[in-house]
This record gives sequence, C-alpha cells and structure tokens, in this order.
Amino acid sequence: MKKFCLRIFVFTLLFFLSYPFILLIWSFVAPSTIKGNLITNIPAGYTSQRLQELKKVNHPDILFLGSSHAYRGFDPRIFRKAGYQVFNLGTSAQKIPVTEFLLRRYLKRIQPKLVVFSIDPGMLRGNSVEPIIDIIYSDSLGWDFLQLVTQDPEIRKFHALALKIAVEATDLNLHFLDKKSDTFDRYIPGGYVENISRKNKLSPTMSSQKLGPEHLASFERCLALIRKNNIPYVLLTAPFTKTYYQISNRISYDSIFAHYGRYCDFNAVPGLQDSVNFYDGHHLNQQGVEKFNKHVIDLLHTLGYDSLSLHN
Repeated sequence: MKKFCLRIFVFTLLFFLSYPFILLIWSFVAPSTIKGNLITNIPAGYTSQRLQELKKVNHPDILFLGSSHAYRGFDPRIFRKAGYQVFNLGTSAQKIPVTEFLLRRYLKRIQPKLVVFSIDPGMLRGNSVEPIIDIIYSDSLGWDFLQLVTQDPEIRKFHALALKIAVEATDLNLHFLDKKSDTFDRYIPGGYVENISRKNKLSPTMSSQKLGPEHLASFERCLALIRKNNIPYVLLTAPFTKTYYQISNRISYDSIFAHYGRYCDFNAVPGLQDSVNFYDGHHLNQQGVEKFNKHVIDLLHTLGYDSLSLHN
C-alpha cells in the first residue's frame, strides 16, 4: 500500500512539473482549431510594452487607469504640453479585478500624485478571461498571479499561467506575448496607443446590464487602496458615440459612480461628432482624443489639480 501511494505521489508530482512544458510544446505544434482551452492570441493593446516601460516610471503627476478607453483616450503628449508628467496603465478590456491586481502590484512603488480612473459599466460586469490572460502573458511572473487566476477559477487561466511558467523557465520569447493592433495603431511612450483612422465603424448599441456585486466590491477595494496610499483620485467616463451608448439606466450608473467621489461623465462633451471624432462605436480617434483631453485638463484645473499644484 505504501509503494502504491508513493507511486501515485511521484506520478502526480511529475505530471504537475511537466504539464507546463507539455502545454508549451502543444502551443507550437497544435493548429489553432484544436487548441481548445489554451489561448495564445491575446487582445491587441501593447500591454507587454506598456508594462516594460512602467518599470522605469516613478512619481508621475497622473496615473491613468482603465480599459482601452483609457490607453486610447489619454495622450501623454497633450498632458505634457499642459505641464503634466503622466503614465497610462490601461489594458485591453480591463475588468476591475485586473485593475485591482495592477494597483496592488505597482501603486506603492510608482506613487503617482493623482489617479484618474476611467470607469465605465463594462468594467464592472462580466468575467472575460482574455484581460487576465493578457496580463499573465505580458507581465513578469509572481506569486500574486495565483490570486488573480483563483478569484474566479477557469481552466484557460490556469493553462495560461502554466504556459507562462514554461516560457520563463525556458527563456523563450513567443509570438503571442504581445500582439500588435491594426495598421492604424502605434504605441506612444507613456502607455498611450494612437489611432489615426478617420473612419468610424458603426457598432451595435451597448445593452443595459446590471453591475456585478463582486466587481463593485473589487472597485471599492481599488479606491480603498488608493486612499490608503494618500493619493487623490478622480473618476470619469470617456465619451462613446451616441449610437453606441444608449443605455436605459444610464442615470443609475452615474449615480453609482458619483457616490464614490469626484466623478464626471464626458459623454456630454460639446464638439464631438460620432462620424468625425471616433474610429468605432466607443473609441475616439486622434482628433477626438485631442478635444477630449483639453476638457479633462480643464476639469483638473477646476478641481485644483493643475500641474503647478501637483508639483508642490
């Protein structure tokens, strides 16, 4: 009986030690049609490049948080002209648990003087695995990944983590670690992705959905962590096209966000036109970003967060 138990133990140990490398081989040889629960095509968004740059960032005036609406919505060059040093920590389809992970990992070291949190209903609902896998493939390996994948257990997250372990153990640089966006995109230092497209691809209307209570709890932990580090924050919603952002309970969303601090919904920004200033239903093109950012800077001045006051 002891020999049998020992064999089971040894087999189990060898299986778990070899499994990441089995997945690594499978990622090379298997066609995409049969990879199943092994995701190797992460969302485009330059996450790996952004997180590499973040290692050199210390005490920026502003740290931007959020999804692609953040990293495609706040241009560091515009804020630099206004006297701000900023960094954009948005990631593709970022959900609040990913925001919480990034804050726990980086906020204390970076110590920004102000956090601007680009929040929208989509960040507070749903349990997409791609945003988490994007972070796993793009950031450096750490024990905190275990908490990220076990919060809402899903086999594709565990496979991604196992594959990440094998990649780092073999020091390979695989093609899926950072996937570029379309030809209209280019990465700008400071975490921003510029889109020069002038064509607006119409998108379906965003449906009205309830916010997830577990995501709201994570959102509250994010704000508590920011406050714990004595950092002021501003909440805002970036502009969407009128066609896309027809949500029946929009007012209830605004009231929820406003409950947590200074909040501004920029969907009423004057001068933004759906067919001119957006490249799809919910992302601004460069012309739209320039108009939007000027309004954000005006808001910061109104709230007393001009560049001079942040430098003092």
